[in-house]
Amino acid sequence: MPVFPIIGAVLCVYLMTYLDRDTWLRFAVWLAIGLVIYFVYGRRHSRLRQGEVINPEAELPEGRA
Repeated sequence: MPVFPIIGAVLCVYLMTYLDRDTWLRFAVWLAIGLVIYFVYGRRHSRLRQGEVINPEAELPEGRA
């Protein structure tokens, strides 16, 4: 039932409208730091980048795709 998630989202937006500018600035800084950590970690530990993942679709014979 989509009623409760919609009510929850509306209440969250309502609460967010009353936050100070400094709070939004801190949120933006921590979000940026978190995204940098997430993408750096993902890039360094990617199984595809290390050659462990093989694309099975690339090995199909001609005409079977």
